[in-house]
Amino acid sequence: MRTVRDEFQVSKQELNDLLRRRAEFIIHRTRQKYYCSGSKPSRLLALKLKQCESKASIDSIQHPFKGLIPDSREINDIFRAYYQDLYASSHSFDSERCNSFLQGVNLPTLQEHEAADLGRPVLLVESLGGSPQALTGSRLK
Repeated sequence: MRTVRDEFQVSKQELNDLLRRRAEFIIHRTRQKYYCSGSKPSRLLALKLKQCESKASIDSIQHPFKGLIPDSREINDIFRAYYQDLYASSHSFDSERCNSFLQGVNLPTLQEHEAADLGRPVLLVESLGGSPQALTGSRLK
């Protein structure tokens, strides 16, 4: 059960959030106006900021069934559905088809002793670029 004091605190918090967002927006607009009406380098910066903002947003899209859609949430939903459909796996794996494709390819294979060597630790001399057979015992001392 919420008391009047609790409701007051919630309302106060919501009001503070609204006022904070409004102040942030006003500060942003003030800075933008300052750059636009300031000295020449500031105007160039303001122009660049304006160009970046205009390139970063999609105002509307043309949907084949719904027509022109200006709502940003609906635009996001349409893009999300498009990319989910695009990257969805619509084909199942067919091992026979895969094997027939790879049958004509001559792939190199490892011999049994080479495959066993893959699991062993790397020797210091191998990490230095040589093999233990190529290096003399005097170099390892």
